[in-house]
Amino acid sequence: MPLESDELALEERLDRLERAHHLIQTVGEEQLSEGGLATRYRFAHALYQNTFYSGLSSKRRALLHLALS
Repeated sequence: MPLESDELALEERLDRLERAHHLIQTVGEEQLSEGGLATRYRFAHALYQNTFYSGLSSKRRALLHLALS
């Protein structure tokens, strides 16, 4: 599956999550250096973020930190 469809599927899931459960909020859109457009999200409350983060395995957390740096 191409990366673009993975990103589109993820964005659609995040939109549904925002509408149905209000766990996250759309912050806005950002122009990427490659010319694409990315939607930015944030957790609606720090407790949601902490609960999600604590549920990740240490290896997954490390991979996410590497991807963000």
